[in-house]
Amino acid sequence: MTNRRQAIKGALAGTILSAAAAVNGQTKPDASSVDTGLSKDTPSGTGNAQSIAFKAAAPTSIVRTVAEELNDADINPKRFGAKGDGRSDDSVAIQSAIDLLESRGGGVVRFPAGRYRCNIVLKNGVSLVSSSTMFGYLPGHISGVTLVQADHGFVVDTPSTLVRGIGISGINFEGCGANLNGGGVRFQLVKWAAIRRCTANNFADQGFQHLAGFGVVFEDILTTNVLLNRQRDRISGCIETFGTDDFLNRIEANPSLIAGRGLVTPDLLLCGIVVGGANNFLSNCIGEDAERGIYIAPLRGSQHRISQCRGDSNIGHGFYVDGSAIWSTCFGYNNSSAGVGTYSGFYMSSKSRSNILTSCRSEGRKERLQKYGFEDYVSESDPDARNQYFACAGSFNQAGLFLVQNHEGSSVAGAPLTIKPPAGTRIVNVTGSGLVVLDNYMTPTEISYFSGAADGQTIRVLGNPNVTIVHGSGIVTRLSKDVVLKADTIYAFTRYVDKWYMN
Repeated sequence: MTNRRQAIKGALAGTILSAAAAVNGQTKPDASSVDTGLSKDTPSGTGNAQSIAFKAAAPTSIVRTVAEELNDADINPKRFGAKGDGRSDDSVAIQSAIDLLESRGGGVVRFPAGRYRCNIVLKNGVSLVSSSTMFGYLPGHISGVTLVQADHGFVVDTPSTLVRGIGISGINFEGCGANLNGGGVRFQLVKWAAIRRCTANNFADQGFQHLAGFGVVFEDILTTNVLLNRQRDRISGCIETFGTDDFLNRIEANPSLIAGRGLVTPDLLLCGIVVGGANNFLSNCIGEDAERGIYIAPLRGSQHRISQCRGDSNIGHGFYVDGSAIWSTCFGYNNSSAGVGTYSGFYMSSKSRSNILTSCRSEGRKERLQKYGFEDYVSESDPDARNQYFACAGSFNQAGLFLVQNHEGSSVAGAPLTIKPPAGTRIVNVTGSGLVVLDNYMTPTEISYFSGAADGQTIRVLGNPNVTIVHGSGIVTRLSKDVVLKADTIYAFTRYVDKWYMN
């Protein structure tokens, strides 16, 4: 059977070559007449590619050669000698394809199904693509294309100089465990790039990382069993971005720590997702089975935007914030598996600044309580840095939903604190307060300012006819003059740029 198949293949090859010769008026292709664009350093497996006809066509068409294929924007790395058998080192072959495409202004390295062992450097305008249109949670080779770590370092790296317009789509990345340093993909200084429908598994270090630049998209990504080198000296994430204007969407980042075994690092260094830089966008992302699910690093510019994300089933905190973001409908759930009532759903450190959380929820489980729902340590001595909470809720938190109710730092709009300042107070401290009741004012008093608040904060004041609000540098009234308050009337004041505006 084998001999018969070989005979058929030989006959077909002879027919195709004869067709090419007939069209060109030659007895065989003239190798000297075809420019492949390949240098003398091209791997030997493709050195005679220009003499091989690879595609039969209609009798009236000219048969294409491999050389003509290599002039296309799409390149098959097997034409350069890549095996994809999971045993051979395909680094040189794949790198040759990348280098050729870069020299032509860019293109696509399109992988047939296989397991390619390699460490390669991605360059300007080049994308690595498989035929996959999905990512998933199934075992095995989800997309049919896996790039396997061949040596120390990242499977796909970039130069330290600026790189633009690169992409990776539909590829699994597989490491060699804790003893071979490196990770899946590292973008060093990169602008306008994308990583989509990819997985990373079994790496000593990060799955995917962006160190500097802007405009990188991470989408439909799954990591498992990464950061396997647990001896770390800094906070590390399965996925990390330190860029600006990056977009992270539909991501599940998981270093696969085991609940119930306690912390791996005493300083909670192992994270699902690490977000640094500035002005990055996260949506539908999950950080789980880590010491910190999602970590927001100190800010280097404008605030991040974070929506519909989840810190879930972590050893430590669900979300840990040293920076600043505008949050919407995020959920810290079932965290603190290292110890009941030890870690919180949201932890806002004293370094965090001006976070605004709307409709977020923090919830433990009956058998595993979190410490707080929202644990906040911003100091009241810096009112402009205070975090604010609007319509946030939760349950099964051992120490309470909000630490801020007992720690006079950030404000909780959903559970306002009512204060009654002493009679005669002209500058009222409203730290942590939402309602000011002036019952104690029995003699005429002028109020000129409310201290201890943050920009954007609104307070309400229950009126007293003995109190006059002074129009001036601290408070701006609607009529631009002093206002005597009325009994049984609520007045609202909102602070902008250190001034209160009376509504």
